[in-house]
This record gives sequence, C-alpha cells and structure tokens, in this order.
Amino acid sequence: MRNYLLVLLFLFSKLLLADTKDCSAILKTADSLYYSNPDSSYQLSIIAEKCAINQHDKLSLATALSYQGRHFLLKSDLEASNLKLNEALGIYRELTNFKGIAYILKLKSNLQRRIGNLDEAIALHEESIENYKKANSIKGVNSVLLNLTLDYFSAKDYLKAEQALQEIEKNIDSLSLTNTYFYHQNKGLLYKYTSKLIEAIE
Repeated sequence: MRNYLLVLLFLFSKLLLADTKDCSAILKTADSLYYSNPDSSYQLSIIAEKCAINQHDKLSLATALSYQGRHFLLKSDLEASNLKLNEALGIYRELTNFKGIAYILKLKSNLQRRIGNLDEAIALHEESIENYKKANSIKGVNSVLLNLTLDYFSAKDYLKAEQALQEIEKNIDSLSLTNTYFYHQNKGLLYKYTSKLIEAIE
C-alpha cells in the first residue's frame, strides 16, 4: 500500500510539472522508468500528452504517443499500439524529424514481426536505418541493425545477417554496453547457424 501511495505521489508531482510547462522532463522520466516500471511510464506518457497539447508542443506530443505505442506493444495490445504509432509517425513526418520517424518505424517493424509479417518487418527495419542515417545517428543505425540481424536469421538469410554485423563492426566503439552484448550474441548465433561451432562457443 505504501509503495502504491508513493507512486501516486510521484505521478502527481509530474502532473504539477506539466502545469509548469515542463513536458520534456515528464517524458524523460517516463522513458527512464520504462524497463523498471512500465505502467508508471505509461501513466506519465498520458500526462505528457496532455501537457504537450496544452503547450501546442508537437514534438513532445509525438514522443508521448510513441511511448504509449511502445507500452501497448509490450502489453501485446497490437491494435492499440499500431494506432498510437501511426499517430506519432504522422507528426514526426510533418516535422521532418528523421530520428523520430526512424524510431517509430523500428517499433512498427517489431509489431509486424510479432504478427508473423517477416518481409514487412525487414522492410520497415531497412527504412528505419535510412532515416537514422539522414539523422546522422550511428547509435540508431546500429540498434536497428541488431534487430535486423534477427530478422535475417528468421528468414535463414545468413549472408545478409553477416553483412549487417559487418556494418555494425565499422562503428563498434559507438555501441552501448548492452548493445555490445547483443552484438556478440548475434555473432555467436551466426556462427552457430553456419556450423562454425568453435567460433560460436568463443
């Protein structure tokens, strides 16, 4: 009960932030809570959406909607997720925000993969990469390449998977610690699928 009250107090404090025109602070907190407390993250994204509407802040509105779409994807409410992601995508395109567009396409790719549309998932990941390149975001490109490698594994296209990993290697120093882990995991899977067992074990 005490923890629940603390969460309510925390959310109320964020609502006060919305009244002081600090939508970005709410979104930053929502994003930081996503992995540890996704439900609180979602509630904050709703507060941020109202804040953005009140302040006529389209960028914050698109971000809030993208976080809601991400939450619904996590909860496997794919229809609701798709609606929120499409709404956010429309705003990002209106703003010509390539990084935002790339992020939404990445999420939509994950959604398509969940419903078994592998070809569409690959196409969306490739489009996401092109938009991250337009935004000069090496980190974004590498993040999508890691996901795209898994798509290629599912399609048994090991040559393209290898090419994707080679692209990552060109900027491997830019990988976060978590993505470095996934890179080595994917490289190990590539070796496993291509019967290079000693390399896979390494």
